[in-house]
Amino acid sequence: MTEFAKALPSSFLFSMSSFLIGFIVRPFGSLFLGAVADRKNRLEGLRLSVCLIGVSSCLVCLVPDSSHWTYYILRIIQGFALGGCYPILSVIIYEAAPSTHRGLYTGLFQTSVPAGYLFALAVTIISKLLIGESQFLQQGWRTAFVYSALIFPIWWQLHRLLRNVEFHDQPEISRWDFIKLKDWTIQEKKCAVYALLMATALGSIAIMGVNIKGFFLKSMLQLDPLTANHVIAYSTIFYAPTYALWGSLADRVGPRKVCKAGLIAGVVLILPLFKLFEVVASEGHILAFSLPWFYIFIVSIGISMIATACFGPFVVLVCNLVHHEHRCTLYGLSYNLATGIVGGTAYLVSFWIYEKYQSMYGGIAYVILVAAAFGVAATIYRNKNPQHFEAVIK
Repeated sequence: MTEFAKALPSSFLFSMSSFLIGFIVRPFGSLFLGAVADRKNRLEGLRLSVCLIGVSSCLVCLVPDSSHWTYYILRIIQGFALGGCYPILSVIIYEAAPSTHRGLYTGLFQTSVPAGYLFALAVTIISKLLIGESQFLQQGWRTAFVYSALIFPIWWQLHRLLRNVEFHDQPEISRWDFIKLKDWTIQEKKCAVYALLMATALGSIAIMGVNIKGFFLKSMLQLDPLTANHVIAYSTIFYAPTYALWGSLADRVGPRKVCKAGLIAGVVLILPLFKLFEVVASEGHILAFSLPWFYIFIVSIGISMIATACFGPFVVLVCNLVHHEHRCTLYGLSYNLATGIVGGTAYLVSFWIYEKYQSMYGGIAYVILVAAAFGVAATIYRNKNPQHFEAVIK
């Protein structure tokens, strides 16, 4: 999306609109598709999500340009489908894993996010080398979406595998109806509120450490795009396994403790770490694998490790809170409200503050304030309702 946006002869807000709209509709997708997975069948919800993602992504290749209405429709469908696909798969991994290693297994699954980013980055770089950057920005970006067709053979193999998996918490609901709050117990409703508050806090830090980091290096510090991509790619290889590391730790000490530690570390350390980016980048042009490059590389890993500590064990935290009839819905809604609404608006807030006040750290401060405020609210809410949480939250 970032590369595509460069080709548009329009304002930043216009070029970001198609990106943001995909984020904004994700919570709606998690409500509908999560309800299908919860109330009917896990694989049914996942099948519908994968089909929507695959078809809409492939059709992007055929749109005339990004200003055409069909492009926005396809972006809405993509966001809607992704709002259900990733959370449903996370819950499936949680339920299929041994009860004593759910943090480890779900953490291993979450390495698929940085792996997907590396694959997309490789496709972009190779395409530019083959046809040139100018041609890529004009028409070559379409080739990247052709790879979306790979989702269908992957899904076919995954579906065969999942049909033979024995779930430890197999849903027993065979009827289909939409999410009904009256079916939730008082404890589950209290836990749902807590999960939404914590998701917003943790997701803010997670978005900062995984997504906004690259935006800050390229757009705010004006770091050479190739150098920035090298830093992000290599640091991604190093931080990706920490999802499993924090998940394994959560199996031992409890997911809430790990998430809380990551949240505190993020609120306290994220801004100073981003400031280190500026200090190192102020030396001017940075060569790949030079000493300043390694400084940025190490700081990048540190920021991302804080992010993975926040969100790595979160699926276990949420799934421990509620009955299996509501897991996909609650986790999907929590995850997508955090990464979608807060994460999506963080880009706009960052650029708006930079344009108005010439401050590179406005967006970072916004995310930290959101994380701190919702983290405190979640803690207060939990302390006021201890009887609903003591048995389920560790």
